[in-house]
Amino acid sequence: MKKIIIMSVIALSAVLTSCSNKLKELSNGSKIDPKIEGEWELTYITGPRITFDGLYPNRKPALNFNLKDAKISGNTSCNSLTGEIKADGQKIDFKKGLATTKMFCEGTGEYTFLKMLDQVETYTIKDNVLSFSSSLGEIMKFKKK
Repeated sequence: MKKIIIMSVIALSAVLTSCSNKLKELSNGSKIDPKIEGEWELTYITGPRITFDGLYPNRKPALNFNLKDAKISGNTSCNSLTGEIKADGQKIDFKKGLATTKMFCEGTGEYTFLKMLDQVETYTIKDNVLSFSSSLGEIMKFKKK
C-alpha cells in the first residue's frame, strides 16, 4: 500500500511539473516557453576584451519576441534586426533568417552581438533573466524590459 501511495505522489508531481513548464506552439511550428514573450535588453555578453559599457556606450542591444506572429525583432545597438522565431523547447536558433539594416556602426559591439547570437543553442528564463548558452556555457544574458 505504501508503494502505491508513493508512486501516486511521484506521478502527480511529474504531471504538475510538466504542466508548469508548458510550451507554446507557434504558427511556424516552433515550440517555446511563453515567458519569453516581450522585450529583453542585453546585460551581459561573453568574449570581448572590452567592458560591456565600452561595447555599448549609447544603446544596449535588445530583442523583442512576438509569439503571436512567431517573429523576433530588436536592435544590435546600432542597426535594427528582424526574423522568424525558430525554437524547439529549450533549443533556439538564430543562425538563419535574421535580417539587419545596414547602417555604419562604430566599434565592435554590433559584430560581437551578432557573432554571439550565431552561437546560441539553448535558452533559459529565470527571475526575469533570459540566458542564452552554447556548448561553451552561458554566453549572453538579458533582462525583461
